[in-house]
Amino acid sequence: MDPAKNEGRSILVFRSPKDPGGMTRAEFDLSNGQISGKWLYLLHTTTWGQGNSQVGKISLYGKNGVLKSLELQSGRDVSDWWNPQRHSNAFPAAFWQNVSGGNVGVYVSKFRLPDNLGEIRKISFEATGAV
Repeated sequence: MDPAKNEGRSILVFRSPKDPGGMTRAEFDLSNGQISGKWLYLLHTTTWGQGNSQVGKISLYGKNGVLKSLELQSGRDVSDWWNPQRHSNAFPAAFWQNVSGGNVGVYVSKFRLPDNLGEIRKISFEATGAV
């Protein structure tokens, strides 16, 4: 997860029925920074994703003790990377043609953060669904 150890790149891969060896949870300590904002933008996708079901959860912990949890829903916030299409909170941010000639891509989703969250102490990402 540390880009400094991976030529400036990082990605999180969560478990799914097709990748049972993936992560179930990732947590980042942000307490040494002064991180706050009104929105959280997430660049993500699913593979072999289908239907409308909960696929993940993001928890944001404020330094003031406030907790905000966000449910990630397939078909609303994210979708399968093959043939990316717009959803109510998932916009194809980048797409390209793969070696098989199919269109694939990643989505950006936007989540409103509560005003009382304040500075963020910690953020966690969790796989919760069948995707």
